[in-house]
Amino acid sequence: MLAQKHYTPSTDCLATIRRDAQAFLKDCPCNGTQQRVLLAINEIVTNILRHSTPSASRIRVEFVKRDGQCFAMIGDDGGTFSDFNVQWQQADVKDPRQLFIRSHLGLAMVRRL
Repeated sequence: MLAQKHYTPSTDCLATIRRDAQAFLKDCPCNGTQQRVLLAINEIVTNILRHSTPSASRIRVEFVKRDGQCFAMIGDDGGTFSDFNVQWQQADVKDPRQLFIRSHLGLAMVRRL
């Protein structure tokens, strides 16, 4: 099952995406990880809203249920995150206390989830 939704970035956008994600995850066999998935979606969308340069004019979220697993794929049409792979590797924090003394806090949180 695939549900693709498009959102216009605004002050209400994040709340709408969270509601849609909660509805999607409600019947999903995620073995109690729904809150983690919601937190990851929240952080990724927040990063799009805060850091996209130029700003995104559209956010796309694809909710996928396949083979007993749930996925959310998130994209936008804003500026490119050109060094994502480097930042993702730097966000690989072994000690959770490190999350609070370095930049890329959001990526580190999402990676730990």
